[in-house]
Amino acid sequence: DGHEMNILQGGLETLGRPELKSILIECNGGENKVKIDALLESKGFSLDNQFNNLENHSSKRREGNNENVARNVVYSKP
Repeated sequence: DGHEMNILQGGLETLGRPELKSILIECNGGENKVKIDALLESKGFSLDNQFNNLENHSSKRREGNNENVARNVVYSKP
């Protein structure tokens, strides 16, 4: 927990490959999430709200909890 950026930075080459179409990350909100969003956006990913907004998604089940609660977030490339 808390090592998401280190892991993503270690996989920059893989993240840039066109064959990689989606990634699921468990992350906390706040500054760490902002950094993850920026890094993945630089590799062509965006939040995949088709999955992130599902009724039973972890973020829906944990609504009302503080931003430091871990949530599963799906990112995808077009």
